[in-house]
This record gives sequence, C-alpha cells and structure tokens, in this order.
Amino acid sequence: MSLAILELRMELHKVTDSELKALCDMIASDEPVQEQSTTRQLPPYLRLIK
Repeated sequence: MSLAILELRMELHKVTDSELKALCDMIASDEPVQEQSTTRQLPPYLRLIK
C-alpha cells in the first residue's frame, strides 16, 4: 500500500525516478547537506528538511 501511495504522489507532483533517486542518495550520504551550493539542484518539493 505504501508503494502505491508513493507512486501516486510522484505522479501527481511529476517527480521523476531520477529526482527520487537523487533525494535518496542525498539522504543516505554521510556528507552534510549544503543548502545553496549543492551540485544537483532538486525541485523545491524534494528539498531535504532537517
């Protein structure tokens, strides 16, 4: 059920698989997140909030 909800939300917000992977990679990395100087710019709805 959770996967279906994720897929629906991704479709509604037009999130691509590569954007989701970039977000997951950012969360999984041990490096501190840099707000403005990240090399990979993500859409505002995928920004990492701590």
